Amino acid sequence: MKTGWHALLCRIGVAGPLLLAGCGYQFPAERLAESQTASHWTHTLLNVENSPGGPRMEATLARVLEERLRTRLGPFASTRTSETTQRLTVHLDSVQRELLLEDRSGRANQYRITLTARPVVEQDGKPRSPAYPAIKGVATYYESNSGTATQAARNQAENEALGQLTEALISLLAYDSSPGK
Repeated sequence: MKTGWHALLCRIGVAGPLLLAGCGYQFPAERLAESQTASHWTHTLLNVENSPGGPRMEATLARVLEERLRTRLGPFASTRTSETTQRLTVHLDSVQRELLLEDRSGRANQYRITLTARPVVEQDGKPRSPAYPAIKGVATYYESNSGTATQAARNQAENEALGQLTEALISLLAYDSSPGK
């Protein structure tokens, strides 16, 4: 009899918080982290730059990355004001595409797409020390030699790599204890 009650209480203890979180309830620690993140970059200008002379697709990736950072990291300053104290610039390098595996049958080859970003925080025109590391997003995909779905597969891989890059940047920037120092 004791094991039946114990199993029931364990199930309620596990399912209860999951049910609450699934319905949209935010636990106090989550709200605290969001409020700290939201005010963390309030007086910072955000700029995402793609590699100079890069193709238009990379400009689109840079714009999407900037939108995702603005959405997830909270409000950034929209223009330079007297309250704006720093600038966050994310340099997005050219998309690197490398052949991993060449199919001998001639049907499909496996490629790896790598996106690299280098975040730099400047305070009063000087880069903050220590500098952030370069962040990478990587996706592997198959490209058919028939060419019918090649661009779609490549775009999906770029979006997957951009998603990884965005999550890594957010985890790095969201918990930086001293963005203004």
